[in-house]
Amino acid sequence: MLAKEGRAPVLVLAVGGMLGAYAIHPSVALVFWGVGAVAWMLFRSRKPQRNDLPLVVVSPVGGTVCALGETYDPWCKRDALRVSVRLPFPGIGELFSPADGRIEGFWTDLATQREASSLDAWLESPTRYTLGITTDGGDEVVYTVASTRRHSRLKFDQAPGERAKRGARSGFAYFAATVDVLVPPGSRLDVSDGEVVAPGQTIVTLVHG
Repeated sequence: MLAKEGRAPVLVLAVGGMLGAYAIHPSVALVFWGVGAVAWMLFRSRKPQRNDLPLVVVSPVGGTVCALGETYDPWCKRDALRVSVRLPFPGIGELFSPADGRIEGFWTDLATQREASSLDAWLESPTRYTLGITTDGGDEVVYTVASTRRHSRLKFDQAPGERAKRGARSGFAYFAATVDVLVPPGSRLDVSDGEVVAPGQTIVTLVHG
């Protein structure tokens, strides 16, 4: 299955290969189809296995845990625990909701992180997109997508006020570097530094565990 963002590029490359083979030379098709195969891998869609355990928070992306510990959450203005996941290069892929609940906020400007960057260096980023969720248990969970590249882009599928479903697709990222999940103090971190996590499936924290 392809993510909807990849359907047009893959189709164009497939048709381009056929037209190139017909009008120019069969070797042209190999170039188009080779690039198309890479695009298929980048834009392929995954359907995570739903985890119905209560109070758990799952990783929004697939990747490697690169940081854990206490931090400050400038969006909810509170102390928090943080799980940071580094995406594999080039950082293109679907995002999945980390928790069940209501989407409370969506932040795209950098003003909030600039105010707090002196407190935590991890907040420094040329681009950052952040989503806040109030879980069914009343806890605030934030996940924020950052990149070291200014051309990074992200599209969320839902808006504030809508319901988030844990493990369901919530958006698509282009050239992202890391995703940070922020949960309330007192939560239990269920992953370790260097651990590989699956998107929308691997439990990273147990809220108030």
